[in-house]
Amino acid sequence: MPDFKPFRAVRPPRDRAHLVGSRSYINYSDDGLRDKLKGNPYTFLHVIMPETKYDDFKNLELQERFGLVKKEYRRFLKKKYLLQDETPNFYLYRQTKKKNQYIGIIGGIASCDYDNGLIKKHEQTLTKREALFKKYLETTSFNAEPVLLAYQDSEVVNRITEKVLSERPEYEFFTTDKVKHELWVINDKARQGKITEEIKKIGALYIADGHHRSASSALLSRECLKEEESQKSHFMAMLIPKSSLKIFEYNRVIKDLNGLSVDDFIQKLSQEFKIKKLEKAYNPKKKHAFGMYIDNSWYRIKLKKSSLESGIIEQLDTYLLTHKILTPILGIKDLKTDNRAGFISGVDGLDAIQHAVNNKNFKIGFTLFPASFEDLKKVSDANLTMPPKSTWIEPKLRSGLTIYNLMD
Repeated sequence: MPDFKPFRAVRPPRDRAHLVGSRSYINYSDDGLRDKLKGNPYTFLHVIMPETKYDDFKNLELQERFGLVKKEYRRFLKKKYLLQDETPNFYLYRQTKKKNQYIGIIGGIASCDYDNGLIKKHEQTLTKREALFKKYLETTSFNAEPVLLAYQDSEVVNRITEKVLSERPEYEFFTTDKVKHELWVINDKARQGKITEEIKKIGALYIADGHHRSASSALLSRECLKEEESQKSHFMAMLIPKSSLKIFEYNRVIKDLNGLSVDDFIQKLSQEFKIKKLEKAYNPKKKHAFGMYIDNSWYRIKLKKSSLESGIIEQLDTYLLTHKILTPILGIKDLKTDNRAGFISGVDGLDAIQHAVNNKNFKIGFTLFPASFEDLKKVSDANLTMPPKSTWIEPKLRSGLTIYNLMD
């Protein structure tokens, strides 16, 4: 039974929420990041990127760097850019991006649920990164962005959500990427109790985004077992029903044809795929078919039934593309390390594939049919892991809108 509880969030005042919440720094160009830091004294980027204020930052040990993050966090608290709620709450968050709405409840989830298999994963984690993030948490003492956990829809939770959505939000603002953000504070004890009770009935939660953060939080919690009431026994998560989750494909682009001509490549491809040249860009409409862009032309390539393998992982299109095309024909042995391979999320559209290939950076692009929540669930339930870059999952959450204090 997952243990999901309210907590006393540290968060910006209503009139500064739109200024404090930030995207990950990797989403900014160097110039954009400098402009953001220079022009907005409230952005949470000042906390998570203190290197912009300290000339000798690169010469510091990791512990000292993390210490500066904590120092900036305390500065934000002192200046009251961030305030801590007096009572524990759940927080309902809605993000509206183009035609999609993403709605979930933010709270504290028990770290032990990761260890006992109630929080299920579909990606491998690296031990070194787990240890690094654990050290970061130990030093900074906060979670700034919720882990995203998906679950099978609950009618009771959905009804509570609908009632809360009819009330006035605490935050309501647009960001410059044309995304609308809204947040409601759920402080009613009856509602809180019902949410906790219903989540316990669900049985399992599935990591949609935040595998390493979940693993490092569990690692930290194991070392703090003596602190029975410690905040470190939980970490911040947003629980989102599968009906509100959106899984996009993660398309591939490759820099060369491994010494083959286009005709030779297509001839080799035809041994296991049916190939049809198209007049326009193509996104697959079902599994086991792929779009292919090469030499200014689009193709639909469909795996022959005789080439289909059995097994949960073997049915995934990311597996099939790698093991039927990328490795045997194009010589891509490891997607994680081969710099000939690139990835473009389905959110960016087919134009991004064409742009990458037409600009000569890449020779060929492949579009995939997106994995489903059921695919993710099957893999997780079987304790398996998906191939690298199998999913692009929305929503992407902001840092600093709700913060979980590990030293409450």
